[in-house]
Formats: sequence, C-alpha cells, structure tokens
Amino acid sequence: MSEWSGDPRMELVRAGQLALERADREEFRELVNQMMHPDGEWEPLLVGVEGGPYIGPQGVLAWFDDFMGAFEVRYEKPEFVLVGDNVVLTLGAMRLRGRESDIEVTRDVGTVYEFDGDKVRRGRVYESRDDAIAAAEAQAATSASTDAGSVG
Repeated sequence: MSEWSGDPRMELVRAGQLALERADREEFRELVNQMMHPDGEWEPLLVGVEGGPYIGPQGVLAWFDDFMGAFEVRYEKPEFVLVGDNVVLTLGAMRLRGRESDIEVTRDVGTVYEFDGDKVRRGRVYESRDDAIAAAEAQAATSASTDAGSVG
C-alpha cells in the first residue's frame, strides 16, 4: 500500500467526497459520469437494507439524492491509499447529521474503490477500517494475479 501519491483516481475520489460534503449534486454528477463504469456497482453501508448495489452512474446519482435528502455528511481526517495498481482505499471518520432529526452520528469507515482503468467497477463502504483494508488488499492481490495471468 502507498499513501497519497497524486494518482488521478485518488484525486477523483477526494473530489467526490468534497462534493458530498457540499451537497453539490451538479459537481457530483459530473464526477460520477467521469469516473463510474456504466456497469459499475456502488454499495453503501445500508445496501443490505436497500436491497442491492446501485448500478452505473444513474444508480449512484439516485443514491446521492436519497442520501443527501436524509443526511449532511462530513469526512474527518480522510486518508487515501493506493493499494496495488487498481484499488483506492479511503479511511476515516464519517460524521452524519440527520436533516430531520438533527441527530449526529460519527463512525469510522473504510471505502474500497476497484478501478478498471480510470473507471470505478465497484465501490463498497465497510463498517470498519480493518475490514476495508483486508478487502482492498484481497482485491489488489486478485487484480495482480488476473493481470499476470493475462500476459501472453
């Protein structure tokens, strides 16, 4: 794993977090259209309750509308790590405030973004740093072995 490297994929992920913090749907839409694979999957924390991952840019925008309708979000002390060649890992605290309840909740989370070139094939939020790190390392190892097997 390597810390912040200025990788353009890491820059896009951070820009997406900032757009979420500002609840800037237009900027978020532009970023999602730029970085999300047409068949890419987004799995937020509540994906089990909501019935499955959001698919493609339109699915991610539907999630944004649902999420931002319910919460304000802030990321505290975010860390960005490139794991292998195709995985971006973010770690940090996510502070949510309910728009109707005004109740605040802060939890440590990790998010794994699996890239295919410059497009996100899959993004998943994990409830713990350790689970996210393990998932990122496993995905990077799988990608490395798949890439090595395809060299001919």
